[in-house]
Parts: sequence; C-alpha cells; structure tokens
Amino acid sequence: MRVGRAVMLSLLLVLLGWIATGAASSAPVAVHFVAEAVELPVVDPWEQARLAGVDFRAIGQEPGWLADIWDGQRIELLLDYGDTRITTPLSSPETGADGRTTVYRTDEVYGPMQLTVTITPGTCYDPMSGEAFPASVVVQIAGSPREYTGCGRWLQ
Repeated sequence: MRVGRAVMLSLLLVLLGWIATGAASSAPVAVHFVAEAVELPVVDPWEQARLAGVDFRAIGQEPGWLADIWDGQRIELLLDYGDTRITTPLSSPETGADGRTTVYRTDEVYGPMQLTVTITPGTCYDPMSGEAFPASVVVQIAGSPREYTGCGRWLQ
C-alpha cells in the first residue's frame, strides 16, 4: 500500500505534537497513531500521454525506447532506456507507398538529425510484456546503423 501525502503529514504532526508536549522526556506517554488507508488513483502512462495531447505512442525493447508523436508538430524520443532524449519538429503524416503505412519525417530545415517513423497497422506483440498493440513501428535515424523496432497505438 502506498501512503498518501495526507497520511504522512498526519503522522508527522502527531510525532511533532508528541515531542512538543515533552513526551520525549522520561515520563511514559501513550502514543496512538490513527492512519486511514487512502486509495490513490492509478495513473496510466498511456492515459497521461493522451491527456497531454500525444496522438501516437510507440515503445520498443533492447534497448528500451519510447516515442510520443504529436501529429504535424513534434516527436519526443527516449532512447537507450532513457539515456538519450531527442525532441524535434515532425512533418504531418504521409501515407506510405504501400497505401497502408503512415510515415512521419523530420524536416531538413530544423536541423541535421533526420528521423523517419513508419507505422504499419497489424497486431504487434511487445516481447517483454506480451501486450498486443494495433501497430508495429520502425524508427530510423539517418546516419545510424541502429533501427528501433517496436509496437504502438493511436491515442487520439
């Protein structure tokens, strides 16, 4: 059970009151702790992303990575288990040559780092959790031999 801030504050105030009344002296004092179990809302990271306006979220493993896409605005990539963060403007989505895929690209105007994100509809299973997602994702960074593959879903 996680203890909420209100419960911790209550316990702190009881303890401070105990010290302030001289209970820390040699006189015996009975201290009663009254704590109420507080149910904290479960915060789903996917719901948090949706509320923040993220249109599409993708995750991948080995090394762990995450991509949040705001359509036609930007992409935020956390790569290598969060050790590398990339935030850059992104194009509006394009339809791939096969007519099924959605492709996002960075614009050369915004800097030297060129990214391509390809989203393909179809069931994709996260290898760590086994969770099913409605799309597979490939993130490519120009000039890098590494290709980040994973799964994702539309949030909006």
